[in-house]
Amino acid sequence: MITGHKVVLRPVEDGDIPLIHRWMNSPEVWRGMDYERPFSLTDVREDVERSRSDGVPFTIVVDGQPIGRILHVILPNGQKLIAANPTTPESRPVAPVPVQ
Repeated sequence: MITGHKVVLRPVEDGDIPLIHRWMNSPEVWRGMDYERPFSLTDVREDVERSRSDGVPFTIVVDGQPIGRILHVILPNGQKLIAANPTTPESRPVAPVPVQ
């Protein structure tokens, strides 16, 4: 878990899957993504597991409320990347960006 002054990043938990499912199927989120079809709970579970095998998926929490998720990846060459998934109409997809 990473705790800042206002934001907490905690590893995605299995209990987050229904919420992530709602986010991924929200029309507001679909507008900013390249999704081709609605996601089932199984799709979301598989996505979370894939994220776990690729790196560390975090749930972004503000004031005790989950507001999104982010993935921290370390590539085989040692490069570190962060990618965010939008979860609200105000959110926009964030392409993976290198981090130090």
